[in-house]
Order: sequence, then structure tokens, then C-alpha cells
Amino acid sequence: DYATFLLLRPRAVLQLALNMPDHTTVCKAGLHLDRRRRRGYFYALEQQRREGGDATAEELFKMRQQNRAAQMGDPDLEMLHETAMEWRKARAWIKWINKPQTRGQCKKVLRGHTSWTTAAHYISSGQVILTGSADRTLKAWSPYTAEMLTDVGGHAQGITVIAVSRDGTLMVTGAENGELVLWDVDVDVDDGVTFPTEKKRFFAHSKRISSITFMSDSSIVSASDDKEVKIIDVEAGEEVSSFIPFRFPVSAVACAPPDKIPLIATAGRNEVKLWRPDTLERRGGLYGHENKVDDVQFAPNGAWIATASWDCTLRVWKQVRPREWVVTSVLKGHFDAVRTVAWSPDSRTLCSGAADRTVRVWTLENEEGGVFDQLAAFNGHGDKVTNVQFHPAGSLLLSSSRDRDVRIWDTRVPFKSVDIATHASSVDVVATSKLIDTVASAGGDAIVKVWDVYTTQLKFSFEPGHASTITALCFSNSGNYLVTGSKDGTIKRWDVEKEGKVCAGKARAHKGGVQTMAAHHNGEFFLTAGAQDSKITVWEADTFIDILSFTGPPDLKVFRANFSLDGKFVISADSSNSMRVWNIEAQKEVLSRRVGAHGELWQTIDFSTDGKYIITIEMYSHDIVLWNASGGLREEGILRGHTSTVIDTSFSSDGRFLCSLGADMALLVWIIKSRTIACNFYFEFKPTVVKTATAWPLIVAGDSSGNVYFQEFIPPASLVEEEGE
Repeated sequence: DYATFLLLRPRAVLQLALNMPDHTTVCKAGLHLDRRRRRGYFYALEQQRREGGDATAEELFKMRQQNRAAQMGDPDLEMLHETAMEWRKARAWIKWINKPQTRGQCKKVLRGHTSWTTAAHYISSGQVILTGSADRTLKAWSPYTAEMLTDVGGHAQGITVIAVSRDGTLMVTGAENGELVLWDVDVDVDDGVTFPTEKKRFFAHSKRISSITFMSDSSIVSASDDKEVKIIDVEAGEEVSSFIPFRFPVSAVACAPPDKIPLIATAGRNEVKLWRPDTLERRGGLYGHENKVDDVQFAPNGAWIATASWDCTLRVWKQVRPREWVVTSVLKGHFDAVRTVAWSPDSRTLCSGAADRTVRVWTLENEEGGVFDQLAAFNGHGDKVTNVQFHPAGSLLLSSSRDRDVRIWDTRVPFKSVDIATHASSVDVVATSKLIDTVASAGGDAIVKVWDVYTTQLKFSFEPGHASTITALCFSNSGNYLVTGSKDGTIKRWDVEKEGKVCAGKARAHKGGVQTMAAHHNGEFFLTAGAQDSKITVWEADTFIDILSFTGPPDLKVFRANFSLDGKFVISADSSNSMRVWNIEAQKEVLSRRVGAHGELWQTIDFSTDGKYIITIEMYSHDIVLWNASGGLREEGILRGHTSTVIDTSFSSDGRFLCSLGADMALLVWIIKSRTIACNFYFEFKPTVVKTATAWPLIVAGDSSGNVYFQEFIPPASLVEEEGE
């Protein structure tokens, strides 16, 4: 059921409705699957627990499904799942192979509150997450599926804080109006799912409750904007004692661990004061922050105190004398007010949340000196972070925010296993090998990087030493050599097996720079084309000697040049809007044909490897003109899909597809036969180059930030079947 719903996102439900006979039934099924997903299996568990029935939770859940299907006319779920899978196969899509995989980033997002979330806490040994919000509600969630299990209850005004006792059996929530609610938490549930039940509610303060902490399993300390700090017996709901530590609102309170000397820390303005809870005697203070201290927390082992301040720093304090605490670490990294701080259960990791929308993790570097250092920074929240809280096991972390979301983070390292940023500047050219699984890329940083196609990992990199930008790359047919061409007009050959450390040949090829290169099918020759000298030169691969040259009209830019499939001709496209065919044996031009109307200025001309199709792109145009070159030259149609200038194109090795890049940040894959878009992919940075590999459907692209993308085109099932036939 859950897997089916994931396939039936609203967009998918709509597509199904448009393609199935019974539109109403399918749309209705998608909507009720959403409802079923939200209420879910855990709802059945809770119902069983409350009603005390004999039926298992699974049976209750199935009964609810059957009843709803009978009432609402839902189709059979298996049929719906099969239909969704068929629809999935019918779509073409692009798989990003080397997409950055992360650990330590956001694992789940809990979304359902209608106002900002102010607190989040694990209960029931981490099996349930409770969240409080300014929308006045308290919600329970599954940490595994991010499903909202139930609305636990709420307050008359916005919830500001959640605190759980150390043994996990009691919970207290506080609100804007000074109200406290005591909740009973059952931790001994076989199924691992439990929800708090309300025990008592009472008013403890006259204004907003800013902080609550358990001093023992039966007493709490609360702080408020009414300037009072109160010690309360929660079982009796009675105040034990109270005091006013400052002449201004108290922003946070914390209590030392029960096995240490009893202390209460109160934070207000830019200072923290320490007190004995039994006598309310002052026991020193923490001074040094330059702005308001918004949170204070004792480490579980009692060795340190952490403070979070609006001065954008956290400070870690260590006691050196009975009334004296010194700073062991000043943690800088946030660039806005730090609002919250929390310790891991082992006291070796700190996490903080700030108004800069980030959550940062700090780890203990020197235990004796109490020195902490930043381990990671998590981005994802769209507004100020209001609260952070560790899982009881210490590896997971909760954060709530004014963006209404609660996020679950994994703090275990490594945080990133793949990083796609590869070049220091724009990627300008990409080449693929025909026989070995290797791709090469080069750009404005004058460095060539060679990649393994299957692992997408960097094999090696080297600097060819050209005097200018690298503008062309070409592998030999065997893949043993890589030739680099530059804007300085030179070409160099490099031994791939020796990782580019040996230059096996060098020559001056063209005046004005090298525009493009291609290898002959027998591997004995390769060609280069000039960017300004209208010349195409054929080179002997072993000796690196030019054996013949073809020269067109003066001052032309050769866009593309390649050997024909039989290897007897060279085909070129140039800035005169002409396609030219050169006979290698006769060493002369045998055919010249203008593509398009006179007066049109083409930005580029490209042709498929089988020579059947030609595409032309007018200067600054959004459109691609497709020509059929079989038995003559005729216009097949115009490919319209980009909303900005087309930057680069590349035909698939079988000539059935065309990939195009646009300044609109889009990669489009076109089906040549139908002249339609099969699928698209959008880049974060402006794309610069695209190249289809010999092992189609692999696509390699680069962008202006130096990223190299390895992508796989997944064709729709209809095209796969057509190809099979």
C-alpha cells in the first residue's frame, strides 16, 4: 500500500486518470491512498490498544481497507499497483549516476504543522517523535516513515517547549500562556509504539514559558518571560519554590546531572547564573558572551556546560573551582544568532541550531582541555532553527524550525561519499572512448581529468601544458592514447596507461586554435579542424605527422568534422552554413551543400554518426532545425523545447536520439523519428557541454561551475519494444 502511494504522487494520479478508462475511480483511489497513508498501520495499533479488542493491528488495518473500499469504490490495490508500475515503465527519464550521495544530511522531513515548529523530542526509546508547534498542537510521528501517527493533544495557545524525564516515563509541555501539561509516557510497549496520555494541566506562569528541564523524575524547573524560575512537583502540580534571577525575562534553564552536585543554570541577557536548588544560593556564573544567551545545557557527564548566544557563538565551560568556570572552547561558524544547543548522550558531540537556518555539529577534539571543533554543517531549513535534540542512541538528530518542518539528521561520518565538483572552472570539452570505459574532461583550469565510466570515479588527472585553454579532446580507437587540442593551435598525444605522465607527440596544427577532433575507425589516423583557418588536417596516429589537409573558403569556423562510416571520406560543417564532403584518396572536396536559406547565420551545425540527419541552430535561437540527409537534403521539422539559446548538441551513437543543452539550464533528449521530447533534466548551474558515449545511453555533461555529470537515459518501454522488434 505504501509503495503504491509513493508511485501515485498527485502528478502520477493525474497521468493515470488521463490514460485509463475509469478516470473517476483512479483519481479517487489516489486520494484515498493518501488518507490511508497518513492514518496508517500505527493508527490501527493505537486503536487496538485503546479498544482492547482481540483482533491484531494488522487485521484491524485490513478491515479498515476493505470497509473503505466497499464504501468508496476503491479499485483492487494489486491492480492499481500494477497499473502504476506500467505507467512508470512507460515514462522516459534521466538517471543521474554520480549524483552526490550523502550521509549526515537530512534523512526524513516531518511535515504537517500549520505554523512554525518550536520543539521536537524522541520518546519511547526513540520509537516515536513528538513535535510541538505554534499552531497549538502536539503531534506524534514515526521516525522510520516520517508518517504522522496521531494528534496527541494540545494547548489553548502555541506550544513553546517539550521536556522528557530521564527515565522517559513523564513528559511536560509548556505554552505561550504560561500553561504546563503533564503527560504519561508508556515505555514498555511490545510493538515499540506508544502515545502520551494527558495526566494534569495547570498554570505555572503568567507569561510565555521559555524553558523547562527535569531536575528529577518527579520535579521540574521552569523559566518564563515573567522573570520567574520555579521548581515544581509535577505529580502534585504544586510549586516547591521560586526565585527571580534577573530583572528581565529568563531565556533558558538547565539542571546538572543527578549524580553531580545539584546546580541550576539560568540564562538571561548575556550572562548565566548558577544556583543551589535546595537553598537557592548563588554558585557563580558564566560571563563572556557579547549578546543574549538563548540556551544553556549541562553535558550528561557533568564535565561541561554549553551556552548558545546571539553573538553567533557557542561556548563550552569547565569548572575549575567550586564557584569558578572557565571557557575551554569558543565555537564560531554560525553567522546569525545561535538559538539552541544540545549534547549527545556520550557528551562527546554538540549540536546547535541558529537563525542562519543551519544546524551544526561539533565534536570533542581534546577531552582533557575540553576543546571542540566543527564536524559538519547541515543546510535544509527555510527559516530559523528553533530547537535541536539528539536521539537516545546519539547518532540521529532532530531539528525544528520556523519553516514548520522537523528534520531528522544522521550525524555519523563520512558526511559525503561523492562530490561532483571536479574542475576549478567551467568544463569546456568532453570526450568518450570507443573501446574502453573511459571519459575525459577539460576546462578553463587547463587540467585534463580521466574518469571510469562505470564507477564515475576519477582515475587520474594531468596538466597538458598548453599555452591556452583546451578546446578539443579525442581518444584513439584503442583508448590507449588521448589527444589534446588547444586554443594556442597545438595538439599533444598522451599515454593513458601511464596516466598522462608521458607526452608521446606534439605538433602545431592550426592557426587560431583547434576546434574539434575525431579518430578514424581503423585507429591509424585522426583529424583536427581549425577554429579560424578553414582547414581540416588528417594525421597519422603513430608518427603524429600530417599526411593531408583540406582547406575550405577562407576565414571559416569548422563546427564539426568526422570520418564517414566507411572511412573513405571526411564530412564537415562550417560557419558558411555548408556541409562538405572530402574524398581522402583523391584529397579533394567532392560535395558542398548549403543548409538553410541564404542570409541565415548559424551558430552551429551537427550531424549524426550514420550521416542520416543534420541539425542546424541559428545564432541565439531557441530552436533546432532537423534535416534529413538520406538521398538528398530536406527539412524534417523544427525541434522546439528550449526557452533560451541552445548551447550544445550531441547525437546518440545509434542516431535515434539527440541531446541538447540550453541556457535555460535544461538537458533535453529528443526522439528523432517523432521529433518529440522524451525527457528532460535541469541543472543547478549553467550547462556548457554535452557528449553521448559510444556505450549509449550514457550521457556526459559539464557545467560552468566545473561539475561533470554522468547520466543514463532510460527509454520508455514502447521504444524498447520497438527496438526489440
